[in-house]
Amino acid sequence: NLSANETENVNGTEYEDTLKTNTTDDFESGKNLNHTGSNLNNFTDTNSTDNKNESLNASMEMNQNDTRKSFQKEIKKKIVKEEIITNVEQLDGDFQLSSETISASQRKLDTLNEREQDKLKRDQMKNALESFIHETKDKLNQDDYSQSVTNDERENIEKELRTVSEWLDYESDSEQASTFEEKLTKLSGQTKDLFERVREHRERPEALSSLTSMLNIADMFHTNAMNVSKDEQIFTDVELSTLKKLIDDTKTWMNDQIREQDSLPRTANPLLTVRIIVEKTMLVDRE
Repeated sequence: NLSANETENVNGTEYEDTLKTNTTDDFESGKNLNHTGSNLNNFTDTNSTDNKNESLNASMEMNQNDTRKSFQKEIKKKIVKEEIITNVEQLDGDFQLSSETISASQRKLDTLNEREQDKLKRDQMKNALESFIHETKDKLNQDDYSQSVTNDERENIEKELRTVSEWLDYESDSEQASTFEEKLTKLSGQTKDLFERVREHRERPEALSSLTSMLNIADMFHTNAMNVSKDEQIFTDVELSTLKKLIDDTKTWMNDQIREQDSLPRTANPLLTVRIIVEKTMLVDRE
């Protein structure tokens, strides 16, 4: 049996041992808790960093997507409507023009129209003269013209072309349309014979071909008519003989004219003209 003091000592000792044990356990538990908290903090920090990186990447990707979408969107035109305010002021009074004022205005308009017409005619005649000069210079270098022009003709034509060209360049600014027309008429007259010869040489072969074809048709017609019996004949002997004579005379004339024309130089005025050939063709056609 323990006394009260002993029992109290024993209880005190047990209490101290129990307190030490609990304190030690609590310390160890605290260490473990701190270690666990440290690990938890490390895990939390790692996860937080990863989450931040993922969030940043997602944000950048969203911004890129938004940028691409913004470029892909069509720009819409905006129409801005504003009200336009106008002020109308009515002036009272008599604004009727007098007959003298109207007549004076009409005279001014007529004068302006005449000046405009004169300027237009002047420009047209000047352009025509310039074109004629350039075309004539070019023609003189072509075979048909160079073979049909004499040396004297070429020299005179080229001299006149140079003179008029210099006049156009240095002295024509204040000239009227009539002056340009006069110079064009003079140049045209100086080149008329040359241009006419070239035209005749170019058109003569076709005209002779048409005359030859007409003579062949007439000759065939005469032959067929001569083979018709007297009972069926609708032409008289005089008509048939006249046609035959016309055919033969025209053939003879054509052959003689061709020989004479071929004997002439190309610089000479033609003897066998297109006009005469056409007249002969029409005469045979009528018969």
